[in-house]
Amino acid sequence: MKMLRPLFLLLIVGSFQTDLFSQKVIDQDDPEKAQVFTQDVIVQGSECVGIDCASSESFGFDTGRYKENNLRLHFDDTSNSASFPSNDWRFTFNDSSNGGANYFSVDDATAGRQIFRVDAGAPANSLRVDNNGDVSIGNANAVTELHITDGDSPTIRLEQNGSSGFTPQTWDMAGNETNFFVRDVTNGSKLPFKIKPGAPDNALFVAADGDIGLGTQNPATTASLHIVRTTTANLKIENTTASNGGRVLLDLENHGPTRVDFYNTNANVKWRNQVDNQGRYKLGVANGLGVLTLDDGTGNMTVTGTVTANGVLLTSDLRLKNNVSEFKGGLKEVLQINPINYEFNGKGGFETGKPYVGYGAQELQEIAPYLVHDFQIEKENADGILKSSESYLKIDPMAVQVLLVNAIKDQNELIVDKEERIAELEGEVSDLKNQMEEIYTLLKGKGSQDVTLGTDALLKQNYPNPHEGETVIEYFIPENSTNAQIQIFDATGKLIQSVNIAQKGAGQLNVDSRNIPNGQYTYSLVLDGNISSTKKMTLAK
Repeated sequence: MKMLRPLFLLLIVGSFQTDLFSQKVIDQDDPEKAQVFTQDVIVQGSECVGIDCASSESFGFDTGRYKENNLRLHFDDTSNSASFPSNDWRFTFNDSSNGGANYFSVDDATAGRQIFRVDAGAPANSLRVDNNGDVSIGNANAVTELHITDGDSPTIRLEQNGSSGFTPQTWDMAGNETNFFVRDVTNGSKLPFKIKPGAPDNALFVAADGDIGLGTQNPATTASLHIVRTTTANLKIENTTASNGGRVLLDLENHGPTRVDFYNTNANVKWRNQVDNQGRYKLGVANGLGVLTLDDGTGNMTVTGTVTANGVLLTSDLRLKNNVSEFKGGLKEVLQINPINYEFNGKGGFETGKPYVGYGAQELQEIAPYLVHDFQIEKENADGILKSSESYLKIDPMAVQVLLVNAIKDQNELIVDKEERIAELEGEVSDLKNQMEEIYTLLKGKGSQDVTLGTDALLKQNYPNPHEGETVIEYFIPENSTNAQIQIFDATGKLIQSVNIAQKGAGQLNVDSRNIPNGQYTYSLVLDGNISSTKKMTLAK
């Protein structure tokens, strides 16, 4: 652009000096009174624009001044080509209405919007951009790209106002001497996130792959959450509700074996809890066989080592049982069992080199199959996937105990029978001894006397004994007896049968016991109301 010659400008200013400053100016926006300059205008001094400019305006250090009661500065872009921008802008200084606000604003004149505004009375350094481009709010020395300073909890608010159709929501980010926090303003100003001053380095770290480190900036690649502490690194999950209902506080899910490892770095031993692909719970050394396995939901458990306990109680209430029947195994089977000394060979993951005493399951299976059951020993790969499975035999120790109980009972019955037989033989020997003494007396005596042999009552042991329903009792009734019976009693002493014996001398009683239950019984010879002798007999059908 060309510059006006100084002389020409001076002539213009001089010629209008009287008209411009010698009378009161009224802004009538009259186009015919407007002064039009078709050349560049240079003012070598300060300039005042506005109807309230005085003829002796004191500018001080101001180079330009706008002075009237309704200040506006409009920028009208007259571009009319579609390819050129043409938006109009305006600077506005204060409201025009009575009681209006005092402010400075930058307006989009074309759209009729106020884009930027500074209210009167704003504090010093309300907004400042330094020579590095750093922005400060509330201070003059920005240290970072955005530096906010306030005397109480400087805050940034994020407000979704609903103008785009989404639910209104307001968040605050703030910090003070107590903590840095995020505030949910919409929902009662709750504080869902806080950081206390003095929190250590890497208190919360999110790696590029989304892994989270608590106390470390290098979370393990095998862990989505890695907690590191030099003192106590623990995890506490607490539900503080007053209700006593059951709740899942830790839920671990995986499409495959689900594990929890316990690693003692001092002992260099890692134990593993897992649920395998067969749905069983296993506890064992990591990458090894499970030493404890819960096989299914019924509670069946397999332990590969020795179980040590102060006591083991077994459920045995008859109210919990069906299909109850008499167990008949006993001494016959026990006499065939051959206990052995042995050590494990390592095939099943059991401890080797340690001596044990027990049985051979294959031998027991032939003697009493109900003592033996199948079980599986399985091998898995590092991912817990089943590689192989082999069937082996195990022994039911409770069944062995029951078998031994019956064996003891069988042995006891044999002992009782032999004791009774011995007592019977001792009685017979005593009778023979008495008779021999009588004969000896007769042979040795001087003179003669009448002696009647076999005048004493006699009750013999029944035979066979034990018996399966039929047995024979032999007896002798003296001639001088007037009334004789053989009476049979059960184990409680209850009389179950009484047989009158009319014939004197020797005789026998055939007893049919097929209609009475198994057990121990006694029978007595009663002469003239007095018990002469009593014997035991055993019924075992």
